[in-house]
Amino acid sequence: MNHLNSAGESLADPNITINEALASGIELQNEGQLKKATEKYKAALALEPENPDALHLLGIVQAQLNSVDDAIALITRAIEKRPRFSEALYNIGRIYQSKSRPQEAINAYVQAARFRDGYSDAWYNLGCVYSDVGMFEEALAAFEAGLTFDPKNEEFHDAICRLYKSQGLFEECIEAANRGLSAIRGSAHFLIHRSEACFALGRLEDGWRDYAARMRHPKNPNRPRHYDLPQWEGEDLTDKTILVITEQGPGETFLFSTMLPDIVSKANKCIVVTSDRLRPILRRSFPDAVILSEETTLSPPDEADVQVSLVDLGLWLRPAWESFPKQGPHIVPDPKRVAEYRERYKRLFGGKLIVGIAWRTQGVNSAAEKSTHLELWKPILFTPGVAFVSLQYGDTLQEIANIGSSSGIDILTEPGVDPLIDLDGHLAQIAALDLVISTSNTAAHAAAAQGVPTWCMLSNRLGDGLRWTWFWDQAHSPWYSEARLYRQIEFGNWSVPIANIAVDLIQQSAKLNPSVNTAEHLLSLALAYRKASQYAPMGLAADAARAVGSQSSISLRLSAESRRLDARPNEAIRLIDEKRREYRLENSYDLVKERARSLIEVDQATDAIDDLERAALDNPDNAGIFLQLGNAHHQSGNAENALAHLERALSIAPQERAIRKSIAAHLLEIGRTNESILILDSLLAEDPTDVDAAATRGIALLSGGDFLEGWPAYQNRLRQSTANISYARFPHKNWQGESLAGAHVLVWTEQGVGEELLVSTLIPELTELAQSVTLLCSSRMVQLFKRSFLGVNVEERKEPLSLAAVNPKIDFQMSLSDLGSALRPSIRAFTDSKVGCVLIPKPKLTKELRDRYRDNRENLPLVGLSWQSTAPYLGRLKSLDINLATKFVQSANAAFVSLQYSPDPDHLKALSRTGRERWIYDPAIDALESIDRAAAQIAAMDYVVTVSNSTAHLAGALGIPTALLVPQGTGRHWYWLRNQDKSLWYKSVQLFETVSQDGWARATSSIAEIIDALGQHS
Repeated sequence: MNHLNSAGESLADPNITINEALASGIELQNEGQLKKATEKYKAALALEPENPDALHLLGIVQAQLNSVDDAIALITRAIEKRPRFSEALYNIGRIYQSKSRPQEAINAYVQAARFRDGYSDAWYNLGCVYSDVGMFEEALAAFEAGLTFDPKNEEFHDAICRLYKSQGLFEECIEAANRGLSAIRGSAHFLIHRSEACFALGRLEDGWRDYAARMRHPKNPNRPRHYDLPQWEGEDLTDKTILVITEQGPGETFLFSTMLPDIVSKANKCIVVTSDRLRPILRRSFPDAVILSEETTLSPPDEADVQVSLVDLGLWLRPAWESFPKQGPHIVPDPKRVAEYRERYKRLFGGKLIVGIAWRTQGVNSAAEKSTHLELWKPILFTPGVAFVSLQYGDTLQEIANIGSSSGIDILTEPGVDPLIDLDGHLAQIAALDLVISTSNTAAHAAAAQGVPTWCMLSNRLGDGLRWTWFWDQAHSPWYSEARLYRQIEFGNWSVPIANIAVDLIQQSAKLNPSVNTAEHLLSLALAYRKASQYAPMGLAADAARAVGSQSSISLRLSAESRRLDARPNEAIRLIDEKRREYRLENSYDLVKERARSLIEVDQATDAIDDLERAALDNPDNAGIFLQLGNAHHQSGNAENALAHLERALSIAPQERAIRKSIAAHLLEIGRTNESILILDSLLAEDPTDVDAAATRGIALLSGGDFLEGWPAYQNRLRQSTANISYARFPHKNWQGESLAGAHVLVWTEQGVGEELLVSTLIPELTELAQSVTLLCSSRMVQLFKRSFLGVNVEERKEPLSLAAVNPKIDFQMSLSDLGSALRPSIRAFTDSKVGCVLIPKPKLTKELRDRYRDNRENLPLVGLSWQSTAPYLGRLKSLDINLATKFVQSANAAFVSLQYSPDPDHLKALSRTGRERWIYDPAIDALESIDRAAAQIAAMDYVVTVSNSTAHLAGALGIPTALLVPQGTGRHWYWLRNQDKSLWYKSVQLFETVSQDGWARATSSIAEIIDALGQHS
């Protein structure tokens, strides 16, 4: 036993051991005596300050006492002392998860699960975190991983069913439920999941049969009293008395009681057993039935022959969509109280449309997912000609007061009406209204059941806020003729249903109030949505404004803009073209700019330029038009013209940062690097947090050969909003320039194949410095990299992270820019490097392909050709015109093999006309389907001619002599640098720089001469 140090003398009894102190602390902790447990754990740490068990347990107590930072610090120290401490990793994961720090929770759970086989709780929580952040494939993988250790774990099967159900994958949910039933026979969980999926698919009879399992679900709080009577199985009731038992709350009772008229008409007598607060309502609504209290009906009435739950009537009365009748109101309120409320509301609100609102649910599963915040309702609440009455139960006075003081919106409250106490009063209040707008709660059911027009907002995830009774994709409820359904498009985002309601409400209001200017209101609503960057609702409101007569340029522009931002630029162009003349808006520069943006999106920059130049003549002081002109010229590849128009825009608006950034980017493209950097420096001096400007500055420095300063600046791209990965994804220290000697290093790739191949040229040198290297890459690169980098642990970059990716022995993590800082700090470092060919293709396949392509072409060199880039926006500027490519194939003395991935069929037809001796196309190989086979094909070549795409990188990394056609300006990647006739990255790649299409022709002519020389020496 260690002796106490001076700091611990007052904390510990020298006569007890650490194990005794820990055992005592655990006992106290289990009893809830957290402060006393803390003293015991501190006593243990006084005996041994770095004891991982004591640190871990004290951390848990601190978490329970809500000292989260202290808890994390303590448990982190425990993990440092015992790196494979699964329990500590799991518990720190729980803390991160509870504090909404998902990435840290994921990293902890992954390690906990990897270090302890069969750690079900870790896999389960990992899946839940992934699900919470919307990473459903990863969540599914985590739950499936847990099942591999514990195939009969009901929790995992249940989670998988819920996951599929929430995503609308109902057939998959049914399959998962069947798998769960195979593992745990008769489980009510899976029968209910299967029933809800069947309901969503419209297989109602199957859904009802499985839904009966709810009666034995262990968490069902609504199981009704079961009487000693036979169950009704759909048989004839002409001479029988049926006992119907309600089982759920008022909302569900109102919904399922739509079937009571059917059963009353079928039976000789119908007796309904229900709660005391529902009894008077059902008695008034169903006078031909006998309504009894469930509190006093302890045994079945003597005349009852059979019994059935109100819900289970659905199997016999609603087995298909056709069996739902056109349903009128079936719940009858107290007419006297209705008249009182109606008279009062008319006196208060005059001729306004009187609308009741309810915006949240409490005390039920998925209440948060079914609820909204009243602040989100402003687009609805600002509707002119409408008076609003709160139907929301619970304490809402402060919430209503807040929105009143901040925006002047008045919402009437009725403190004397509490639906939890006076349900009859609540029904009467609702019946006195013109319309009810509600989320999925009792108010929606109460209104629709009484025939009051009801607009109900619904979640879009079954099981996460959406009850199966609203079914899946209908716009109207089959239960209620007066219920219109407004469904979320994106989970958790209420903006679209609220916008749709706001649009419909103003039109409803205008019917009562002809003085309301509907179009003007809708247009102002669209502009408000645009200001809030809510573009889908903006489009809805703008479209509605046009539908009711607005022919302004603003409404048309907003309609078109919403389509462009929704990746529908062709629709935006068509809309403007169709309506501009109809609205007599041919000269609207707003529409010209919007049309130009869409034209650029569909690679029609020339048409955009024509439109914008005409608009510029009429609007010579409009900076926005000249900014657009600059972007359009950039898209067309004319960087000089782009720059001229951007400078004109800047002269009009000299402080506009977007213009200055565009000018910097264009200066960089035409090789005026220093000027570009000066502008970027000024932008960063004004705002050092501008990561876009900082990242562009890094590219400018690198493209000019300043690697020492360029690499660190280039790291800012990982902080941009468009970054697809970040350091936070991995639980390791970022490399900051420390020595790599003896270190264990994790390298991860970021972007497309080209960049992955680029970084691969540095891997051999990294392996000479570090003790071990783990490389995470895209799945299609794994096999090629494994074969090429023996000794490197190559893993797919995926979620959940592999064991290799979270190995606690890893000292540093790094990406491409970090590797560049380490191994390529200068041009001299590139030229001094001995690295040439770094990739190893499949040797057998390479030989097979070479032999096949050489068939009857023994005297001709094999030349691979890739002529097209499919990169968005700039691909055309990097590509070789097909007519020029065909002439090139005809002019050179070689057999050409297509290396083009996913080639255009028309291009292939043109090239095939050059003849079998000259042209080979192998449909069995496409780089998009198999990089490994594409590498073997390229390795079979004597020479490669390619534009700037992944073929260039593959050929260079394979060490194949390559002619690379690169544009001088727009479309040139930074890593090809400027003023270089050879690639610094790939020693076998020679660059042929082009300025225009004439330049392409001169370049291909020079390359043909090189190929002819190859033939002479073959």
